[in-house]
Amino acid sequence: YKWAGELYQRNQVKTFWFGTRRFYELNYDLPKKKISFFKKALEITPSDYYINRELAEYYFDKKKFKEALNYYLNIIEIDPGHWNYYNLGVTYIELKNFAPAIEALNKAKQLDPTNAKYNYKLGEAFYLIEDYEMSIYEIAEALKKDPQGANENSTIGYDYNYLLGRAYS
Repeated sequence: YKWAGELYQRNQVKTFWFGTRRFYELNYDLPKKKISFFKKALEITPSDYYINRELAEYYFDKKKFKEALNYYLNIIEIDPGHWNYYNLGVTYIELKNFAPAIEALNKAKQLDPTNAKYNYKLGEAFYLIEDYEMSIYEIAEALKKDPQGANENSTIGYDYNYLLGRAYS
């Protein structure tokens, strides 16, 4: 890791990140040493989108949702884009914190109203708080936006029919 240390000393964090990204994709289970290096890089450039994203995704995939949440909140400060709000909302769902999840997913939907995935995830959040009417509405909206829906469509259709049966039984 001599080259990474040299880049770190010269504050070339983005170059370090891209070099580590290739390693990260090949060896997904990053050693603790690498994670601590990412964290040290964030001390130098706390507003680096890519490093925050890598740490957020790493902790999310490891099911350490509280740690992931901190990085997703940093990401929203850096880039309040629709996909980042979606990831934040999904993280809140995993933490069973539904009010901020719904807020984040609504923001994602507001920023990109054409993405059916945002409606579907909102439908899931409403289902989990037993608001079946809103869940049906959001899943129906997802089906309207993406009737051909490739892999997700079968899941959306199944969930929609299940919710209709549950709501009206």
